[in-house]
This record gives sequence, C-alpha cells and structure tokens, in this order.
Amino acid sequence: LRHPVEELIGADGRTIYSAEVSDLFVRNIRECLADGKIREIEYPLDVESGRHYFQARIAPYEKNKVLALIHDIGDRVRWSKELIEAKARAEESDRMKSVFLATMSHEIRTPLNAIVGFSKLISSAENAEEVQQYTDIIDSNSDLLLQLINDILDLSKIEAGKTTLAESAFALSGTVESVEAMMRQQTDAKNQVFTVEVDKVEHDRLVGDEGRLRQILMNLLSNAMKYTPEGGRIWLRFIGLPAHSNALEHLRIEVEDDGYGMTPEFLKTIFDSFTRAENSTTNKVQGTGLGMSITKSLVDLMGGTIEVES
Repeated sequence: LRHPVEELIGADGRTIYSAEVSDLFVRNIRECLADGKIREIEYPLDVESGRHYFQARIAPYEKNKVLALIHDIGDRVRWSKELIEAKARAEESDRMKSVFLATMSHEIRTPLNAIVGFSKLISSAENAEEVQQYTDIIDSNSDLLLQLINDILDLSKIEAGKTTLAESAFALSGTVESVEAMMRQQTDAKNQVFTVEVDKVEHDRLVGDEGRLRQILMNLLSNAMKYTPEGGRIWLRFIGLPAHSNALEHLRIEVEDDGYGMTPEFLKTIFDSFTRAENSTTNKVQGTGLGMSITKSLVDLMGGTIEVES
C-alpha cells in the first residue's frame, strides 16, 4: 500500500486513505457484512511518489470482520488510458481526413473550373485583348492549382513521416538573393516596399536543407504579402548567426509586415491545417490554410522553433 509495514499494522485505514476512499471502503464493508456477498472496488492512493491505483476484493471473514485482498492495478489503468487516448486520436484522425477531403475537393474544384471554363472561352474571344485576359486568368489559376497540389503532397509526406532533410553546404547570400528576386517581382506588382536585412557575419556558408529553408521563407513572405495592403511594407531579417557557426539551427529569421494584424483567437490556431485569416479589407478568405501548418512542421523537423505575435 506504498507505506512502511510498521505504519500499517494496527492503523485505522482512514489515516492511510483519503476521506472519499475511506467512505468507499466503509460502505462496501457494511454491505458485505449485511448480505455476505463479495464486493470489489477500485480506488487511487496518493503518496509522495505520486498516484497509484488498487483493486480490493472484500469478502466476509468472521461474524463482524471482512478479509480484503488488495493488489496494484496501475499497469491496467495506464493501458486503459492509453487505449482511450489512442481511440480519441484515431477518431480525430478520421474526422480530419473527412475535413481534408471536403476542403480539398472544394479547393481543387475552384481553380480547375476556372481553367476549364476560360480555356473554352478562348476560342470564342473577339479580340487579342480578350484572349490575353482569359490566358492570364488560366495562368493564375494554374499556379494556384499547382501550389495546392504541392502543399497537399508536402503535408501528406510530413504527416506520414516520409519527409527527409538534405544536409549540404550552401551560401546564405545566394538563398537571400533568390528569395528577394522572387518576392521583389510580386511586391512591386502590389506597390509594396520589401526590405531585406542581414546581420554582418564573418562567413557565408551554412549547412542544412537550403530548399526547405527557401520554402519556409517563401511561405512566410507570401503570407505577409497577401495580408499587407497596397503600399505597405514587408521586412525579412536574418539575425544572430554566430561567427563561429555554420549550423542552420543557429540562424534566427524574422518576417514582419504592417498588414491588417491578427486577432488573439486566430493567433492560437495559425499553425493548424486549413486555418485561414479573413482579409479585413476585402472580406475574402485567401489561400488553402496549409502554408503555415507546413512551415511549422518543417521548422520542427529542422529542430527549430516558430512563434508569432501581432
């Protein structure tokens, strides 16, 4: 009973057990003495080392006595809890699959309908300007569909534990230049000001997965651009890389924008799958809601941490 034997011999059980467990024992002892039938109870016992679980079988012994056979059922209780938790996880997984299929069928159908519809309209276009307009719509929806499919494949691989990281040397300056070039094209089109700040370091070589780093940067920057109004500002900062280190895990990256901001409620779920912010200016929900979930999974996989504030 998790107590020294000398404390137990001759002791009143109510000094060992809690008031609730003592009442449970007394009630079952009385019932056992009244009808002569065996009683079985289960209860917790709290001691300094923690909580333990026991089962007692109470049987009539003599005229006014009972015999209680007590044994530890901690393992069984733990297994039961694990089974309940596993069942809950399985049910949640099944629910999320249903949500995933329902969401993706809608998300895929939207750009696909635009591609098919405007492809058919091209043949009936009256002039080159109209053809160009339809082509631009097809191009933008094709890009959206491709990004969506890539996100789905990425998320599936991450959740299945199939994502592997490359471990190779690369130049941070090259990564910064390529990301800046891709973003500059998009921010210029929205008349946004894009600023890149890099701490001065004594070396430019890092070791890690450059492709995944670039993907993380583009996810964060695309989100910043999406919810920043025309004429707004976006910053990308690389901070605190020690001069003696070339490990990617020592790199701190910040993305900041002067966009619409986020509510405290949304901040709690921003890294969940299918979570999307509503654009407070246009009242349109943008994107698939997978980008931030994938970003967090990749950062976790790299051994890093990610946080957000508004």
